[in-house]
Amino acid sequence: MASEKQCRVCGENDLRTEFAGVQDLEYYSYGPVDFVRCNGCDVLMQDPLPPAELIPSFYPTNYRNYLVDDKPSLLAGLKNMQAAMFARTITKHLKNPESDRILDLGFGNGQLLLALSRIGCKNLSGADFSESPHEKLRRAGIRLAFSNFDERFPFAETEKFDCIILNNVIEHFLDPLKVLCLAKAHLIPGGRMILITPSSNALDLDIFKAAWAGFHAPRHTFIFNHRSMEEMAKKAGFENIRIEAFNDPGQWAISCQSLMVGASITSKNQLKNGLAFYTVPLSLAFAPISIVQGFTRKSSAILCVLS
Repeated sequence: MASEKQCRVCGENDLRTEFAGVQDLEYYSYGPVDFVRCNGCDVLMQDPLPPAELIPSFYPTNYRNYLVDDKPSLLAGLKNMQAAMFARTITKHLKNPESDRILDLGFGNGQLLLALSRIGCKNLSGADFSESPHEKLRRAGIRLAFSNFDERFPFAETEKFDCIILNNVIEHFLDPLKVLCLAKAHLIPGGRMILITPSSNALDLDIFKAAWAGFHAPRHTFIFNHRSMEEMAKKAGFENIRIEAFNDPGQWAISCQSLMVGASITSKNQLKNGLAFYTVPLSLAFAPISIVQGFTRKSSAILCVLS
């Protein structure tokens, strides 16, 4: 595969390799990948980008973001709490949360949609490329569609939404600018897009380097920061761009896990759904650090509100 010659966010051809040999130490789905940094917009990008036909193989049947866990557990509780907090954040940016048409692109196991439903949002839709039963979502009256969003819009071409959410999704695409433009075309005038994505300015990236959980290689193809996200949003035609810190202590815990797996302290055979037994409790231990980190421009992730 040939190396990328041009940044797919800003079009610059001034790219330099910054992280080489980043491994998939969670699912072992693909060989090591390299990330280059664009000197034009500061985005980190896989180089070369993976072939589109291989991408489905990066998401095994035990991929945790697709698993629906109805049994009480510490992980399920933390995920539900995180979804509830994000749902409340989203409604703060809506004019009429109860009636606004909300689309969650890349909804995964549907926890965020269910959290929005619990706080009174009634006009909910979700789209993902991985089809599974999702009976709980359907019982809640949530409309679902399944398709590759980078190829076509999952609902009617004329359909518009008040809010489109990409919750840790934009970094998975081969052409994130194209996806952002396509999504914007399906917002009503004055509608908002809300994104969460790992930040390449993260303090934890400085510490863990190639073991940083935000790479989530090979599934994350682009890693943004304030500068690169703002540049891409402007190119997509957004005029009002708000970017702020978002706390994610789980990235610290998974980064530690990757270090231990890479050093053979933890065996890959000890991982369940990509996680070691100690990773979820470890994320609780890192929560205070993540909160303090959120007051800086070195947060693990960023929250972007675009209109």
